[in-house]
Amino acid sequence: MNTGFTSPEGGDIPRMELQAFNIEHDEECHAFCHAATKDLAVPGSDRVVPYDPLKRVGVGISRLGTSRATAVGAYAFALAELDRG
Repeated sequence: MNTGFTSPEGGDIPRMELQAFNIEHDEECHAFCHAATKDLAVPGSDRVVPYDPLKRVGVGISRLGTSRATAVGAYAFALAELDRG
């Protein structure tokens, strides 16, 4: 997911605007959870707030597979709706 494309001119183009992290891998999970923030001054005030410039998404790998996980979720939802009714 983090690989890029090569433009016709030969330059690298990112595939996504954000960086994907495999949260099931210890090192990547740690990098995902511990942001490299920097202080940013708020214009028009004397406040300084922490800011993390990296856009990120955590990705997990399904052990059931997409179709089966969707079916299990739909079944659980249907049971919950029957209990409400």
